[in-house]
Order: sequence, then C-alpha cells, then structure tokens
Amino acid sequence: MLKVLKNLKKSFWSVVIIVALLCLQASADLALPDYTSKIVNTGIQSGGIENAVPNVISKEDMDNLLVFTDKDEEILNNYTLLGNTLNKEEREIVKKYLGNDYNVKPNSIYVLNEIEKEEELSKTLATPLMELTTIKNEETANKIKEQMVQNMPEAQKQHIQQQNLVDIIKTMPEEQRNMLLKEFTRKIDEMADSIKEQAAVASVKEIYVNLGVDTDKLQNDYILLSGIQMLGVALVSMVSAVLIMLFSSRVAAKLGQTLRNKVFSKVLSFSNKELNEFSTASLITRSTNDIQQIQQLIAMLFRVVVYAPIMGIGGFIKVLTNSDNSMAWIIGVAILAVLFIVGTLFIVAMPRFKKLQDLTDKLNLVSREILTGLPVIRAFNKEKREEKRFDEANKDLMKTNIFVNRAMSMMMPMLMFVMNSMMILIIWVGGHGVDQG
Repeated sequence: MLKVLKNLKKSFWSVVIIVALLCLQASADLALPDYTSKIVNTGIQSGGIENAVPNVISKEDMDNLLVFTDKDEEILNNYTLLGNTLNKEEREIVKKYLGNDYNVKPNSIYVLNEIEKEEELSKTLATPLMELTTIKNEETANKIKEQMVQNMPEAQKQHIQQQNLVDIIKTMPEEQRNMLLKEFTRKIDEMADSIKEQAAVASVKEIYVNLGVDTDKLQNDYILLSGIQMLGVALVSMVSAVLIMLFSSRVAAKLGQTLRNKVFSKVLSFSNKELNEFSTASLITRSTNDIQQIQQLIAMLFRVVVYAPIMGIGGFIKVLTNSDNSMAWIIGVAILAVLFIVGTLFIVAMPRFKKLQDLTDKLNLVSREILTGLPVIRAFNKEKREEKRFDEANKDLMKTNIFVNRAMSMMMPMLMFVMNSMMILIIWVGGHGVDQG
C-alpha cells in the first residue's frame, strides 16, 4: 500500500488541499450541534438571553440588585450610567434593546461596557439576580414579612404589609438584613453555578420587561441570527464535501493513469521467460480491474478513512476543552470500542479481500481460455466440462464476495449500537449528575 501511495507525489498539493478541506468540514460538522443548542436552549427556552448579564438595566433595578451583593464596585465598573450625550456604542445598544424612538432620561439607565470576562460577571450577578427576583415574588415576600412582624404592634404590622419588601430591606442595617435573608440565601448558595445562571436568565428577562425592552423581538432576532449562522456552517460543510469528492476523484484518476502506464511499461519490458509466468488474462486483470479497485480505494480513503479519525480527534478535543469534561471518558470508551470493531472486521475480512482479487483473476483466465479456445472445445465436445470449470470459478468468487459483504455489512449496525449505547450512557450518567445538582 505504501508503494502505491508513493505514486501520489504528482498530486501532492491536491492531497494537501483535500486534508485541509477535511479539517474544515470536520470543524463545521462539530460546530453544528452548538448552533442547534443555541437555538433551542438560548433562543427558545431563554428568550434569546445568553447569560445572567443584562446589557441594559434601569438605575432602579441596579440599585435593588446591589442590595443583595457586596461586590458593588466590581459590578458597576462593568457598566456605564447614560448621561445627556451618548457615544456611538451606547446609541447602538439603546437602539438594539429599546428602539430608535426611546427617550433616554439622563442617569436612568446603565449599559454594559465591552468586557472580556463576561462569564465571570455572569457568575457574580447570578446569585443577587435570583435573590432579587425571588424577593419580588408575592408568596415569598409575604412569608418574609410574616417573620418580620411577629412581635410588632398591629399598626406597624399593617404599615409593613403595605410596603414593598425590597424597599423595606434596603432601609435595614446590613447585619439585620443578612440575618433576615440568611436561610433564604443559603439555599441559593448551595445550588450549582450552572443552575443559578439558568434561573438568573429569567431574572434578566424580567429586568428587560421592566425597562420596556421588546423581548419577543429580542428572541426572534437571536433565533434568526443563529439560524443564519447555522445555515452558513452547513453550507461550508456541504461545499467542503463536494470539493473533497471532486479532488479525491481527480487524485484517484491521476493515480490510476500513473499505475496503468507503469504496469504497461513494465509488461513491455518483460523477457519471454517472465511473460510465460503470467497469463494474458492475469495481465489484463492487473491492468484494469486491480488498478480500478485501487482507484476506488483512494477515492474512499480521503472521504471516509481519513475523515473519520479527524472527526474523532476533533470531537474528543472538543469534549476535553468543554467547561465540564467529567463525562469525557464515555467518548474515550466509544472510540476504543469503534477501533476494536473496525480492527477486528478488517483482520477477518482483509485476507478475503486479497483472495477476491486472485479469484477475479482466475475467473477472467477461465473466461478467456473458453472464449479463445471455443472451436477446439466444440471439436472435442468438452462444453459441459468447461461450463463446470467456469461455474466453479464463478461460485468461488461469489462465496468470497458474500463473506466480505456480510462482514462489512455488520460494521454499520455494530457502530450504530456503540453510538446509541454511548447516548444512553451519557443520559444515564448525566441524569445522575443533574440529580446531584
């Protein structure tokens, strides 16, 4: 095989282009699930809000939010309070979220600055956002008010019941406020960051609604943009696949031409003794069928054999570089299982593939001998004998072909079994992870 591949020197740059296109196609195919996740998880479920960082927030909501955190300066450093004049970036944000006709009152709205570590800010804001939203909930607010007014006079009870809980908490000393919210905040702190962030996204949506943001438009714009990006990635994958097929076919055809020329030149240089060692049918088979098989193999080699490990390695790296790679071992087990299945099938089928070529050569030999010697066969009345000889060669080739096809046809069901088992294992292990928070 290595001797055959040496003949690809003339198509070196085509091979380089094919490998580059394979990497591009693999990247595109691996990116597609992310866009599906964006559309479903962020676009549909979260209303187009990617994280727990509001891009615009009213000063009132920001003041309320800061009551539930001691990181006021860290949060405010990432925001700008809009004044009388807006710069280009600020106008773009206001236009995107509030529309062209929105009249921005000075010192009434905060907008998010361009920041690099948005994930860290999202984690910082997740807890106070959840606390603020939960405190605003009427049922929760009534329970906390009941705790506050247990030992108070009736007149004071009625006054507190009529007040907004957030306003009451804002007027409390910090120590008293912490005592009141201790149990409440403890339960939130025990939650996993990912769960807090998901819940905080709903709080961001509420902040947008309070400010007058058209959340339906925000959601539709996000889904539309993600959908267009997804179509673009799919188009890149499709174009790459077409170009790979085109270049692979050209490289395979070029290799076939080179091998046929070399085989023909070699046969012409044979001495009489060497020619006697090969039958004419065998030489024809080697020059046509055998080289055609190599040509088909090379075309498939790039489209399938080279692409599969690129895809596997890319997928494994993608899992390892994910924020949570606790289930990466499942991918490793799946890759080992796939390698074992493919390796076993090739070990079993490869000797038969070699035998297949010998039997094809034998069938061509028998066919040529019968056709060229037909007058002699008829003269000696040997038709039945020659038919039997042809039938035996044909049956041997058929049996080997059936064995090879059966062996290779087992590959796809076994691989699908591994893939589906992996999905079940991911759901099983992931389900326990979700159950544990």
